[in-house]
Amino acid sequence: MNHIMISCSWLVILLMGCSQVYRPHLAKGIKSPAASPGSDVTASDVSTDTSRATPTSGSIDTLDFFITKHPEKALLAADGTDVNQIIDVDLKQLYLMKWGPRSFIKYHWDEKYIYFDEEHEMDFPTAKPERVNYTFTPGYWLKRQMKVGDSIDGTNAGNVGTIITRFDTPHTCKVKDQDRYFMKTILESHQTSYNIGGDLGPQDIINLRIEQLTYSEKEMYSREYGLVQWQRCTLDGSSCDRTVTWNRFSPRPPKKLLRSASCTWETGLTDIQKIRKLSIESFGVQSKNDEAVRNQLNYLADGGSIATIEEHFQLIRNTWIAYFGAPPPEYSWVDVGMNFLTSGGTPEQYRTVVEDAVKKLK
Repeated sequence: MNHIMISCSWLVILLMGCSQVYRPHLAKGIKSPAASPGSDVTASDVSTDTSRATPTSGSIDTLDFFITKHPEKALLAADGTDVNQIIDVDLKQLYLMKWGPRSFIKYHWDEKYIYFDEEHEMDFPTAKPERVNYTFTPGYWLKRQMKVGDSIDGTNAGNVGTIITRFDTPHTCKVKDQDRYFMKTILESHQTSYNIGGDLGPQDIINLRIEQLTYSEKEMYSREYGLVQWQRCTLDGSSCDRTVTWNRFSPRPPKKLLRSASCTWETGLTDIQKIRKLSIESFGVQSKNDEAVRNQLNYLADGGSIATIEEHFQLIRNTWIAYFGAPPPEYSWVDVGMNFLTSGGTPEQYRTVVEDAVKKLK
């Protein structure tokens, strides 16, 4: 408790210096954090150009339909659900966002394939854990170039086979079990002017059917907006018992991404690399020395998580934006907030301390 009180005092002292330190930065204008892979970003923070004409041979570049041309928009269905995409061009990754920042399907692509990497639905409270947190390896989903009638057998593509790894809860990445998994994706049709209705109207679309062991799923993709319809059907696709069509523009902003919730989040990175990436992506700045990073590594060693560090970064960032209109201009301000939160201070206490300091400044 004494440590928290000391942290509070230092926070007040630092914030009291805002009249001399922070306001000149605001007068000059603060740059927003760069739109780079990871952290708490919105779909409007990224842009990409994946436009490619369908080759005259009849082959279709499936990625051209898979990725929306309007990542700043979320699409709404009649049942009230909405979806949006967050695209990392540099990493060639796509996140289809669903119920919240920890609910997504993660894909990546290369010149030959689109891969289904992971489904993670931590924000869907009634789903069974074993059904909502799993990864596919290698996860062959689509060939980049396909003609109508072509298929890809994800079970045997590349003579590797697909392994599904299930995790014990949606909240951790502790492996529960692994199995071979059967899935076959078929490009059933291509329609250049299909009226999807709603706000979208006529669209250039492709229809996929994904066969699994006892049933299939159908997905419709618009060249302009990506996924616009999902159906659950019989194995041969002759009848479907559920259809969701995202054909209206959602009044809600695109959902954000908490990338560290992913079990496949840049698995090659060390913890220190992840912390630095999250820091730069949250604030646009990184500590001039390694002391802050060492403190956060000690926090991890004591049982903390990368996801909690990311949540704290976002809390600090959003609190500063709420009271000052911009994130902290210097990393030392972030250090104080992190020390306060990781020493046992609550988010509510942090907001109160900042709010009280702002009142004193005024």
